[in-house]
Amino acid sequence: MTRKYLCICDYGQVRSVSMAWYIHGLNREDGRINNLQYEAIAIGSVTSSKKTMKMLKQWADVVIDVREWIPLDKYGSPSHYELMNKVKEIWEEINDTSLEANEGDKDE
Repeated sequence: MTRKYLCICDYGQVRSVSMAWYIHGLNREDGRINNLQYEAIAIGSVTSSKKTMKMLKQWADVVIDVREWIPLDKYGSPSHYELMNKVKEIWEEINDTSLEANEGDKDE
């Protein structure tokens, strides 16, 4: 099953795009996408209507508000190397947290 991610920042052009690119890259094996495990959409809270935000949040399995980790865009480009390293760290943190939550459920 494909897991759907909504990546949010202010304008949907840098931080959320970088996160979505990273997630898309997880689908690649040997430079190709043979099995689509993840979908990701980048969106800006300032540039999107409340109705659109609500609809996309309902679509998503996971909402990643990148502003929680990176409050300001100081990078200017979604492909900035420091930003790409930061979104990788965010991804690892999100997955560590979800794994811990799942392990806790197994103990009950």
